[in-house]
Amino acid sequence: MPLFSVIVPVYNVHEYIEECINSVLSQDFGDFELILIDDYSNDGSYEICVQYELRDPRIKVVRNKENMGVSRARNEGMNIASGQYWTFLDSDDYWNANILSDIRYIISNHDGIELIRGRYLIEITGSNRPMQASYDFTLKFGNDEFTGRDFLNSMLHMHKTDVVCWVYFFSAHLYRKHFLMFLEGVIGEDAEWLPRLLMNVNRMICIEKSYCVHRVNRNGSYMNSSNLAKLQVKSGLLVFSHLSASDCSDPLLQEYYLRIFSSFLYAAGFLSRKSRRKIYRMLPLIHDKVLVYSESGYLIRAFILIFGEVKYAYPFHLLYRIWTRIRKSVYALIYRDGRSGR
Repeated sequence: MPLFSVIVPVYNVHEYIEECINSVLSQDFGDFELILIDDYSNDGSYEICVQYELRDPRIKVVRNKENMGVSRARNEGMNIASGQYWTFLDSDDYWNANILSDIRYIISNHDGIELIRGRYLIEITGSNRPMQASYDFTLKFGNDEFTGRDFLNSMLHMHKTDVVCWVYFFSAHLYRKHFLMFLEGVIGEDAEWLPRLLMNVNRMICIEKSYCVHRVNRNGSYMNSSNLAKLQVKSGLLVFSHLSASDCSDPLLQEYYLRIFSSFLYAAGFLSRKSRRKIYRMLPLIHDKVLVYSESGYLIRAFILIFGEVKYAYPFHLLYRIWTRIRKSVYALIYRDGRSGR
C-alpha cells in the first residue's frame, strides 16, 4: 500500500500532460501511485499516458469509453486508489519539487492528521506577468492543528473562499467513512464537494509552501470557454438543486452556500434574456433550501421577490459588492486593532 495516491483526470492536454506527469515522477519521495484517468481524449493524451505506464509500475492508466467529465474521472480514480493519503492534480498543472517529502514529514510529526492544505501559484498562459501565490493560511493558524469547520469559518470571514480540491492531501478513511464522491455532470463541482470534506475533518493543518502551479486561460480549457458564464450558472444552480434542507441547517453552511449562490446569481446577469429565463425557472428549487434559512440572505431574497427576474441580478451585484466591501473594511479594522493591541 503506497503512502500517496495522486489522481489526475486527463482530457486533451497533449501539450501539458508530460510536464504534469514528470513533476510527480521527479519527486524526491517515491512511495506513491499515479492514477491517470483519461476522459476519452482525442489529441494523443491517452497514448502519452500509456507510454508512461509501460515505463513506470507506479502509474495506472484508465480510459473512459466516452467523455464523462472531470467529476466522473476523479470518482473513478478514488474508486481504485490504494494509498493512505489522496490528492488531485489537474492534467495541465504541475508540482514543484520536494512536495511529497514535505507532506510525509508533516504526516510523521502529526500522527492521525486527516487533512493537509498547501498553497499554489497561478500561471497565466501567454502572459509575462509573474506568478501569483494563493493566500497563506499559516498567517491565521500558524503550524497548529484545527478542525475543518474552523477552516471553513475562517475562509468565509476572511473572504478567502478558495473552492478548489487540488490543494489538499486527505486521509483515505475520510472518503470511505463519508463517501466523498463528486457530483457528476456539473462545472465547478469543487464548490459542492469541499464543504462536505471540511465539515468531517477533526484534524487538519496548513503549510506555507506553494506546491502546485495552476494554469489559467489555457486554450481548450473548460474554464476558458466562451460559454463559461452559462455553464457555471447552470451547473451552480444544479448543485443547489441537489441540496436537502438538512444540508443547509448548519449556520456555517448557510453562509457558505449563500456566498457561492451569490456569485452564481451575479454571473447570471451577464447572460442572454433567454438563458436568464431558463435559469430563473430553477430558482424555486433552491430558494427555500438556501435563502430562507439565512438571515444574510434577506437582501438576495428581496431582489428575487420584488423584481422577480434574474435580469436584475446586476443591480443586485452592485449592492452586494458594496455590502461585501463594508464587511471587508470592518473586518480589516477589527483585525488591525486586534494586532496593534488597541
